[in-house]
Amino acid sequence: DNVWYNAVIEEIAADGYAHVHFSDYGNSDKLKSAFLVKSPEDLPPDAEVDPHVQTVDPHVQTASSKSKAGKIESSENLCPSEVCLGKPPMDLLSLATPKQDLVITDLKGPVGLGLMLDQSLVVVCRGDGTVRRFSREGEFLGQVTSHREFVRPVDVLVLRCGDFVVRDELGIQLFGEEGKFIKYLGEHFINRCYG
Repeated sequence: DNVWYNAVIEEIAADGYAHVHFSDYGNSDKLKSAFLVKSPEDLPPDAEVDPHVQTVDPHVQTASSKSKAGKIESSENLCPSEVCLGKPPMDLLSLATPKQDLVITDLKGPVGLGLMLDQSLVVVCRGDGTVRRFSREGEFLGQVTSHREFVRPVDVLVLRCGDFVVRDELGIQLFGEEGKFIKYLGEHFINRCYG
């Protein structure tokens, strides 16, 4: 929704993202450092700020006195338990362009479709057991590969951070934004994955 909120940094992940807890609303998210600032003075001039940021919150006031003001340039400047202002990434629908028809030919049994943050598409084809990437214009960008072949893949889910997961009969696999395999999810607990 393009609004900045009070947030507390819970953890700094190895990939440079900060896991933050939005203290006024109770939800959490994974944000890049570009979506974090240490004080309201560091917000962009056109920033839309949640009304809670303007109020005096004793927890925020005490914790923020420990942190130096400034724009957070990289995850190296972040500390767990530090209080800051965070802006969740834009909703996928706000990234979408006006409706346009797109026809991709030569797909064998497409059953799943995901819209990536860069507006490229991930298409799961059950007929030939493939997962493919296409540009928003329909140009083939490449096939997603894993450490094992997909066995009747049926679904794809794009995560807010830009990574995506693919579900097939043998489980769930996590891939990075560029389609590079990251890891299997629940491989020791899932025999067959349905539903």
